[in-house]
Amino acid sequence: SYRPPVDEKPEEKNTSPGFGFEELIVKNSELPAGYSFSSSYQCYSKNPYKFFEDPALDGRLPRVARKKKQSLQVRRERPWSVFLYEYEYEINPQQLSEVRKYFWGDWQRPTPFNPEGIFAKSKYLVVTCSTFASDETFWFRRRLREKFHFDINKSWVEIEPIIKEAMKAYQDRKAVAGIEILKSRYGAVKESAMAQFLLAEFYMMQKRWAQAQDCYESALKLNRSLDPYIHPDAMAWAANHGLGVSLAMRKKFSESIEVLKEAVERAEKIHNQGFSAIARYDLSCSYAEIGNFARAHEELSLAIKKKAAFKYAAISDSSFAEARKRPEFQKLLE
Repeated sequence: SYRPPVDEKPEEKNTSPGFGFEELIVKNSELPAGYSFSSSYQCYSKNPYKFFEDPALDGRLPRVARKKKQSLQVRRERPWSVFLYEYEYEINPQQLSEVRKYFWGDWQRPTPFNPEGIFAKSKYLVVTCSTFASDETFWFRRRLREKFHFDINKSWVEIEPIIKEAMKAYQDRKAVAGIEILKSRYGAVKESAMAQFLLAEFYMMQKRWAQAQDCYESALKLNRSLDPYIHPDAMAWAANHGLGVSLAMRKKFSESIEVLKEAVERAEKIHNQGFSAIARYDLSCSYAEIGNFARAHEELSLAIKKKAAFKYAAISDSSFAEARKRPEFQKLLE
């Protein structure tokens, strides 16, 4: 893909963030009780230090106009560090992806070994070096979100108890309780892909197909939110599959087919044969419903090959009522 030379400036846009670099720097007057500045710097990996020396990543990002690092302490405990960058022009999504890969690898989200926070707005980039669940993490994220309007989801640690409670209701098949848990605290969890996915599943239990569809779509849009320990590909597959089924239940079979084809692709991408079999079975159901028996037979054959139980499911599934009258399906299901 095309990458402008270091000294080629992209087209100017009116994207002023409403603050300057000096305002981003933490001032002593802002520090909560028990916080102080430290003269030593502490990070969990060498990446923040290496990035500070080459924040343009050898020309993959714009030139840096200014940069600064700060170190803070909470109640004389281990210090934690913040690295601030102002680039010459706005950081685009591809460039931000390069930064995330540099720090976190292909997963593009923090891990216990690389828990750095990476936040960008316009031409400003902030890298924090502290643990997921620390007080300083919550404080600094709130500062960026509330004072400078960085697009930062609420920390997983803040919403994890709510998700765990909803998961218990999901495991117990208690849809009414699960919806109440999530809706009563919706402001905290609305930006979580997992919360939206669980809401969709609860609506599916209640056969509220339209509401389920909306929540699955929200889960897909939020799939890159920082819900730790949930692989984005697995979440995307689950939301894709659920969306396809909810569309089928509303008799929107053509739309369902397109979504379920994507679910199959996602399953194959992560080499999960179980996911692939489930998506192919439901895809074959939608093809059968619109009378495309050739594609229905093809997908059902692949689903059965991956998981034999789908042969017995298809024997009684109403989606195959007409298909079962055809010789090729009779042979497949004998």
